[in-house]
Amino acid sequence: MAMHLANAISYITDEEKTQNGALVGSHNCNADTALQEMLATKRKYGKLDKRQGYHFIISFKKQEVRPETAMEITQKFVEKYFRDDFQCLYATHDNTDHVHSHILFNSVSWRTGKKYRYEKGDWAKEIQPIVNELCKEYGLSIQDIEVGTEEKPLKKWDKTRQGIFKWNHQIRLDVEDSISFATGYDNFLKLMELKGYETKQQSGGTYLKPMGEKRFVRLTDISAHYTKESIEDQIERGIRRENSRT
Repeated sequence: MAMHLANAISYITDEEKTQNGALVGSHNCNADTALQEMLATKRKYGKLDKRQGYHFIISFKKQEVRPETAMEITQKFVEKYFRDDFQCLYATHDNTDHVHSHILFNSVSWRTGKKYRYEKGDWAKEIQPIVNELCKEYGLSIQDIEVGTEEKPLKKWDKTRQGIFKWNHQIRLDVEDSISFATGYDNFLKLMELKGYETKQQSGGTYLKPMGEKRFVRLTDISAHYTKESIEDQIERGIRRENSRT
């Protein structure tokens, strides 16, 4: 289980995506030893099983904010939402057209030993007010910043109860990133695993389970373009484009 946490940390702190680590920060732990500190907390309270952590994403509109500003917003969100309870590692990625930040946090509080829980209505009461406040502070309209996914009804988030949030936008970002670097379909799956996903293939297609979630999500439920054949075609076209430049 710790492997998924380690893979996720490795992915979000990738130097090529974070200006050589300049866009990496931490809260209630040290960025360089975040994994060890999170595991130490789990051992201390005897909670090494089940969910190891949770992964949030804050997305911004294309060319809406500078990476440094996105990093400031992410830091403030983490400080306001997690306060003195959970160990967090966060990073802003500027390697795509849309600047976005990843937040990875321990499922166990280092201070109390309690597991993180999302209760019905927490989004409206706890998370959205922080988002609204930060948007106002930085002159952004509310819809310009998303925590986790594209807009979905609150009651649908609460209804799923599949962990904290089932967010297709985050999965899309990771899928597109993996496609752009993959050399084949098997390599694509390996890259997704390095991002912290569990993968499995069945007759109905390829399924992914994000770290911190209980259920697998079928890739074609995220997008009809994510069939095995379509992904292989996208990978091949990407390789041909790259070869034509050399």
